Amino acid sequence: MENKKEYRNWLEQMNLDHPLVIAGPCSAETEEQVLKIAHQLKDTDVTAYRAGIWKPRTRPGMFEGVGAIGLNWLEKVKEETGLLTATEVANSVHVDLALKHNVDILWIGARSTVSPFIVQEIADALKGTDKTVLIKNPVNPDLALWMGGVERIYSADIKNIGVIHRGFSSYDKSKYRNNPEWQIAVEFQNNFPDIPLICDPSHIAGKRDLIYDLSQTSLDLNYDGLMIESHWDPDNAWSDAAQQVTPKSLIQIMKDLKIREKTSQGEDYQNQLNNLRSQIDVADQNLLTTLGKRMKVAKNIGKLKSDNNVAILQNKRWNEILGKMILEGEENDFDITTQVELQEITGNITGILTILLGAIASISLLVGGIGIMNIMLVSVTERTREIGTRLAIGARESDILTQFLIEALVLSFVGGAIGVLLGIIGNQVIYKLTNFHIPTVGYSILIGFGFAVIVGVVFGFFPARKAAKLNPIDALRYE
Repeated sequence: MENKKEYRNWLEQMNLDHPLVIAGPCSAETEEQVLKIAHQLKDTDVTAYRAGIWKPRTRPGMFEGVGAIGLNWLEKVKEETGLLTATEVANSVHVDLALKHNVDILWIGARSTVSPFIVQEIADALKGTDKTVLIKNPVNPDLALWMGGVERIYSADIKNIGVIHRGFSSYDKSKYRNNPEWQIAVEFQNNFPDIPLICDPSHIAGKRDLIYDLSQTSLDLNYDGLMIESHWDPDNAWSDAAQQVTPKSLIQIMKDLKIREKTSQGEDYQNQLNNLRSQIDVADQNLLTTLGKRMKVAKNIGKLKSDNNVAILQNKRWNEILGKMILEGEENDFDITTQVELQEITGNITGILTILLGAIASISLLVGGIGIMNIMLVSVTERTREIGTRLAIGARESDILTQFLIEALVLSFVGGAIGVLLGIIGNQVIYKLTNFHIPTVGYSILIGFGFAVIVGVVFGFFPARKAAKLNPIDALRYE
């Protein structure tokens, strides 16, 4: 399958002056609900109205959709609002029913994309249709499987195709319901730049407060549209309540999003530059995630060695790593024969270790600062009435601010002192176990205390300011 300009025909024929927006409830619940949301989204940037008729759920017993009756409601949406309609299909029966009710856009869900048999069944049922068919990425991060689903649909003589990026499942804990893994979508885009790429921030986020940022990131990466779940009463939705937004919120999101237009050579350059920068941001995020995973493993190794009274630093292991790198270099036709070249490799490794240690130190400072801020916020909350009393009897905001800043400094100073003490003790332990001495310099201790003070001031300022800005009356009423 080759990239072709015609893949974009269905989108370009809409003549939109903004990215395509497909919006509506996660699932159709009642006729009243479907029509009410549709009328609230009418005359906005929403072009197509989505509603799940059949819902593939993770476990049995969960709400799995109203079934074919919901297709009648979608027909009424089209009649009353003029919006295009869209729904998910998971088998040939769904396809036949959706086509009979003149649904305009059909999409294949993530759970269906993972099975070539299901995708082929849907492709056969849709063969030769002029409807638009969108293929969501599979549940797991598998670019080849995603592209294979697109190829099966295309092979069924379906010309109006597009893809939906809805994120990927992971066992790792994350702030997202499904990790975006932007690099996979970008790679798909690089292979098929003319296949419309649509972002589903609702399923990536899993919670509504992340939808705007995800939507903006996707537009920065030159996505062609968005699919966002919207419900008039999202907290009481029958499925995926946490990730749905009200029509009012969705309208505001669409207004706030920054769309980069390609109207001149200069703006085209800027757009491409911003796109590349967004890709760098994505790569940096993935790098930090990988480093975080590595540090967890390294921490477990350190704990294992400590529990078994084994020296942390082992020259034998270091030499093994160097030897492995040399052998790998030779296998790949790299000549590593001279002492100079070996020193260069050692220098590179040292540089990498320096970067890693710097990253660890930065993360440690950040975590420590966040810890101080959390402690101070808890302290402010618990002492709200005390603060209110002080303000009521004449204390100034600056007095309250100074008080809590001093407390933050004390916390950071004590933490710094404990850290220096543990560092000195650890240095002596390493020296006795490995005969490897790390010199302790006086100015390094001062620098450590200096960073501790800075962390205390920076991260303690927000809680202190919050305390200083409390309304005395509200604070005295606090229970």
